Amino acid sequence: MKKEKTKKICVDTSSVINGRLTQLIKSKKLDNSEIIIPELVMGELQAQASKGKEIGYVGLEEIKKIRKIAKKHKVNLKFLGERQSYEDIMLAKSGRIDALIIDVATRLIS
Repeated sequence: MKKEKTKKICVDTSSVINGRLTQLIKSKKLDNSEIIIPELVMGELQAQASKGKEIGYVGLEEIKKIRKIAKKHKVNLKFLGERQSYEDIMLAKSGRIDALIIDVATRLIS
């Protein structure tokens, strides 16, 4: 019997905030997958919430939902990587955080 390879998926902030990741888990399209949420994503959501921005609160609520349903849907959820530095936060508008998330995905998935 051939063992099925586990899919590894590294997500960015927008896929958490817009609820798409939650939808994919609920639809069972990600069953038997490993979802990696970079610490950069968590840091960004917490920073936005600390500034009083709704997008941060929405993202953190989605993380709660994802944690709750992941177990039920055979999804291995991991929080990996490092938090962003002050410099990274200052350069976020220029795409720095996105570039760092791509780096995490490249290192962890390959």
